[in-house]
Amino acid sequence: MGDLVLGPVVFRGFEIPERIQFGGRQRLVSHALTGGGRVVQAMGDDDAPVCWSGVFSGPDAASRVRLLERLRRAGDMLLLTWGGWRYSVVLEAFEVEGVNPAWMPYRLRACVVASGDVTTLVEAGFSFVMAEALALGAGLAEAGAALDERIDAAGMAMSGGDVATAIAAAGTLAQLVTARAVIGNIS
Repeated sequence: MGDLVLGPVVFRGFEIPERIQFGGRQRLVSHALTGGGRVVQAMGDDDAPVCWSGVFSGPDAASRVRLLERLRRAGDMLLLTWGGWRYSVVLEAFEVEGVNPAWMPYRLRACVVASGDVTTLVEAGFSFVMAEALALGAGLAEAGAALDERIDAAGMAMSGGDVATAIAAAGTLAQLVTARAVIGNIS
């Protein structure tokens, strides 16, 4: 399968699933014509969530589960890669069965924002960050001020926690700084 990486998490050992569910469908609009004919319009790709399960095991299982819980709660876009596949995703669901701190079965579902090559993923990430920035305020000035606050908070998170928290905060900080630079150029 190759390395499985979600944001700052590199899955290993029992964490790596036997299989990953992914794919999608083409959104279609179908018009039935008189006489039995049909006109079908393709409306675009609709990626299914990427889903898998595994087991976190060993002395750091609980801390790795906590990291994924923080990523799910944050709702930030993450890069998901394995084999030759690359997706920009938001962690939609992360469910854990707390058997004991050293053996924690999990199920994960990631909502696909974009798939494909690096350029496509960067453009999708840029659109995602800009939408978030503009949603923070009624206008560009308000969005810029709100982003400045979030940039400060992400900077503090990088310096005040464990390594996993710092890595997750660095990814968020990069997205926020990009959005802030764009808003600065527009206004």
